[in-house]
Amino acid sequence: MLGCLLLLGGAAIEQSATGLLDDFESIAAWKAAPSAGVKLELSSAEGIHGKALRLDFDFAGRAGWASARRSIDLDLPENYELSFAIRGTARANDLEIKLVDASGDNVWWSVRRDFEPPASWSTVRIKKRRFTFAWGPAGGGEIRHAAAIELTVTARAGGSGWVAFDDLTLTPLPPPGPPAHPAVLTASSAQPGFEAPRAMDGDLTTAWETAAAGPAWIQIDFGERREFGGLTIEWVPGRFARHYQVAVSDDGAAWTTARTVEDGNGGRDDLYLPESDARYVRLDLAPTSASTGFAIREIVVQPLSYSESPNAFFEAIARESPRGAYPRSFSGQQSYWTVVGVDGDTDNALLSEDGAVEPRKGSFSVEPFLLLDGKLTTWADAEIDHSLSEGDLPIPTATWRLGAAKLTITALADGPPGRSWIRMRYRISNPHPRPLRSRLFLAIRPFQVDPPTQFLNGPGGATPIREIAWDGTAVVVGGERVLFPETRPSGFGAAPFDQGPITEFLARGALPREPSVRDGFGYASAALAFDLEVPAGAGRDVLLRLPIHASAPEAGGDSRISFQQSLEAVSRAWRSRLSRVVLAGPEPVRVLARIVRTNLAFALIERDGPALRPGTRAYARSWIRDGALIAQALLRLVFWIFRQAQ
Repeated sequence: MLGCLLLLGGAAIEQSATGLLDDFESIAAWKAAPSAGVKLELSSAEGIHGKALRLDFDFAGRAGWASARRSIDLDLPENYELSFAIRGTARANDLEIKLVDASGDNVWWSVRRDFEPPASWSTVRIKKRRFTFAWGPAGGGEIRHAAAIELTVTARAGGSGWVAFDDLTLTPLPPPGPPAHPAVLTASSAQPGFEAPRAMDGDLTTAWETAAAGPAWIQIDFGERREFGGLTIEWVPGRFARHYQVAVSDDGAAWTTARTVEDGNGGRDDLYLPESDARYVRLDLAPTSASTGFAIREIVVQPLSYSESPNAFFEAIARESPRGAYPRSFSGQQSYWTVVGVDGDTDNALLSEDGAVEPRKGSFSVEPFLLLDGKLTTWADAEIDHSLSEGDLPIPTATWRLGAAKLTITALADGPPGRSWIRMRYRISNPHPRPLRSRLFLAIRPFQVDPPTQFLNGPGGATPIREIAWDGTAVVVGGERVLFPETRPSGFGAAPFDQGPITEFLARGALPREPSVRDGFGYASAALAFDLEVPAGAGRDVLLRLPIHASAPEAGGDSRISFQQSLEAVSRAWRSRLSRVVLAGPEPVRVLARIVRTNLAFALIERDGPALRPGTRAYARSWIRDGALIAQALLRLVFWIFRQAQ
């Protein structure tokens, strides 16, 4: 018995030993609690077992939430798992499960961001550790007694849709602790002297090797159900499985496929297996062309924190990778950026301090790499400085200073709101008295410039790329033409995640072999290459256009207008807009004037029509507080200027 009571239809009913909190055969205890302006209707629907609770919602173009709430009288065990079946039809919004204490003021929640409900019934399991303090006067701690529970869909993509819940269940779990049993490895076959345990002995000089070519398997038995977050597999060079499956089981008889590797390339495989919980893990290796069979040096079972989120996963990989192979924000460093856009547009681009550009909110980024004398140079190899056009206009430049060359990256935004675009110029300068041969790579990567530390109003960091291709004139991501080179590239190549990071190809001076890929894991990459010979004392440019809006993919103005002409025209327009009031005086006043003009430009770029916003991405929200503060600052500035003019 769970030793708790649940209020069903106003009556207290003792919980069964199964831990079933609600089978939703009656939904009388559930109440609709949407935010203002959001439509929500609760109804009974066909469930996975009997009836289910269905929420039909319509955000009507607004932010907000659609919440079903019920009272409950529930003492929570020391450790537990809350689970439920779910299905629905809706865009990707946030799924929030909230536990409320007896005061009604303190809330703990578990949030699954960008959750798209499955079309058929699927079980969601939430461990106790996933419930974190959300808000309330308690200020933190953990909840031991719940007086109410809420099932909530919060707008992210918004729209209308429905979601149904069934079999809300609380399962007590043993207290968390170290594994009680050592893992045991078995395998289908092994070369004598190279048995399976060698693959988990912590020694990369030993290996499990199959006795012959052909299909094989290797299996881990934890001795009991164990939670883990992923696997890392270190292959012996040249003896890897290109295709294989990772399956899990509780009894060794019924298996569930947890991950399929579709096009591995050996070396190191990092496998994202979030919230895994099983006794057995098995690798089923498809036949290989290698006549010597398979060989694995080490299998590492990763902790839950390894795949707590896609960002946590890529941060873990970045820690084990050469510095510069991943963006600075994934490598344990603060990453700075600036905004690039036009006055009053609904979206804008970001340029990182290292010269990577993110053309719109939540999108991929384009990151530069330069091959010089056979060595790949990254942001980690360069001295980088930053500037604005004419000292204060919102046209930023990041400059890489290298021993043999200088790479200057400039971004400007042009076009009307709603159809604006970004123009990028990558200028390689050769200060030496001999010609310079270089290869500029522009990598399209599944990482935003907005760093993983940002989470409000849409998480930063990793962002999916499921399909990417080159159609002869543009890079196509997810079926949308998103990047238009004005300089003809020397080559293009795309690779799924399973082939390794794009930087492994670029470090060899090469591109992936495929012109298009579809990635089942969802984090593909690609790169454009530009072979440039730069004369002594001169420079060569590579130019790109990137539309800011998905609704206007072909926007980009007249391609016959040179980048320099665009730069001059956009600079004139900003100078006219920002110099209607002139601050004159000694140098401190002139410095202040430049600061004022730049920040005024950012305020104009970040506003959404007449709505003032405190920033972009996580801060693109027009709350009364923010609008009032910005308006007050602008009014004080006007008043200060007026007084100076007296």
